[in-house]
Amino acid sequence: MGAAGENAKVELIHHNWSKRALSYASYKFESQPKLPFLTEAFNEFQIPGFSLNLQITLDMAKSLENGYGVSVDVWDVTEENIPKKYEDGSVCLKKLYNDDFSLSCIELFNDRGLGVDYEIGLYWDPRSLSLMFKLLSIVVSEEEASKVNNTPLVATRELVEIRDLYPAPKIDWQIKKQITNDEIFVGMLMIPFIQMFEYILQYWTLDMAKILENGGRVCVNVWDVTEENVPKKYEGGSVFLRKLYTDDFSLSCIELFNGRRLGIGDEIGLYWDPRSSSLMFKFISHRA
Repeated sequence: MGAAGENAKVELIHHNWSKRALSYASYKFESQPKLPFLTEAFNEFQIPGFSLNLQITLDMAKSLENGYGVSVDVWDVTEENIPKKYEDGSVCLKKLYNDDFSLSCIELFNDRGLGVDYEIGLYWDPRSLSLMFKLLSIVVSEEEASKVNNTPLVATRELVEIRDLYPAPKIDWQIKKQITNDEIFVGMLMIPFIQMFEYILQYWTLDMAKILENGGRVCVNVWDVTEENVPKKYEGGSVFLRKLYTDDFSLSCIELFNGRRLGIGDEIGLYWDPRSSSLMFKFISHRA
């Protein structure tokens, strides 16, 4: 990052839009349920560190490097003749742990009605010490297109890989459930479709997830950490996840059922630990 005025190519900056499509991690449709792989909704632009030529003061640069947010002005110049300015403390630029940046500007998100895969442009104007924003293109949803064309909407589901890095879960035991009679009979734990995508598959590679989606089995390691000081590991060909005809998933681990003597109504917890690539299990309580 250089001090303001050090770059001699100021005249070219208006043509140097840093383009990107908004991702699930950037925006969430508040009127819809959570989508697969959607974990957080920041209402923030995620900006690769190398894509913005920030010519700011040394004090501002140090604040960013030290992890503090820096208030900036943002000009929406989508309509060049009617630019709109966003300022004050609600507009904040900060550095992320991976050396990228995030720009928080909820009012801009709401005013523009920004959605997933909308393409926007950003650049830093060193003359005004402001970020310039432009909406480049929007995405019309299949539902909206079907209404316009008067054609029926056919719902489809597709696995996609998002390369954002998700931290390990802060809240353990994201999946909590009570054991049913059917689970005791077959020696399998049933995991609902939504919870499987929300809390497990988001940490997997696309190839692994597709094996499950196509009906295959994926062997996993399961750690029983009910006694935290004496964890027990279950592994091998008899410990696996697979997809059911109902679109839900099952975890087969008969040895765990027998070792824990699980009964109908017992409450257990599960979560996926991306650090060890293992499924973590905890016995929470017996049936009341």
